[in-house]
Amino acid sequence: VEKAEATLNENASLKKENATLQDRINAYEAKDALKDVEMIGDVAFLAVESHETDNAALKNLAFSYRDSLDSGVVLLLSTSNDKLSYFVAVTKDLIAKGIKAGDLVKAVNAVCEGRGGGKPDFAQGGSKCIDKKNAVISEIKKAIEEKVDIINISLGLTSYSQELFDICEKAVEQNIVILAAASHTNTVSFPADFKNVICVKVDQQQTEKVKRVDDTTISIPMKDFIVMENNTEFDFSSSSLACARLCGYFCDELSIM
Repeated sequence: VEKAEATLNENASLKKENATLQDRINAYEAKDALKDVEMIGDVAFLAVESHETDNAALKNLAFSYRDSLDSGVVLLLSTSNDKLSYFVAVTKDLIAKGIKAGDLVKAVNAVCEGRGGGKPDFAQGGSKCIDKKNAVISEIKKAIEEKVDIINISLGLTSYSQELFDICEKAVEQNIVILAAASHTNTVSFPADFKNVICVKVDQQQTEKVKRVDDTTISIPMKDFIVMENNTEFDFSSSSLACARLCGYFCDELSIM
């Protein structure tokens, strides 16, 4: 019994030593990889490919790379058993600026038919499309660079489009708000009549700056676009202009946050 206990204690000690050694190796690799950091605007971006296959080890490795950066985004890629795995880690200061690991992974999922998600500081996903590594890197860079919050659509279709609906849905999944102008003739129009976008209408009778009509519709007044000339009233307002104005309101609010 004593011999068995001694063996177990020795194994536990070896495991602890191995874990400590692996942490040191990760830290060394992370510091060495700093030479590969790329600046995307004012954001430091580090993309690294690892031969490691253990999920927990890859997560710890992503943290090591992130901790080696004062500020930045880390993308760690690994291919094993015909599967591409991707891990994204983001420093706290960038989270405060709206760059979140979960959102970045969602953007990647859309381009490589992947699945995954996570928290603002760390997220992970996977795809069977192992040839999409370059697409994954490009999408992360694009999402960091553009930092899109709102899409304003002033034109529309009179017939339903599944393709248009799907692309709107993908945008919404990435926490992007879509504003779409309602039809000028009060007929069905897409994407304004999709339930995953905000339909914007003009209501010259309302006194509120912005009024919620229902769960997916907002109206605003555009009285400053009504002009009197020679006792004749000209109304130059439109839902397209209202949509642009509401987009401006939203942008003002986002800049305050």
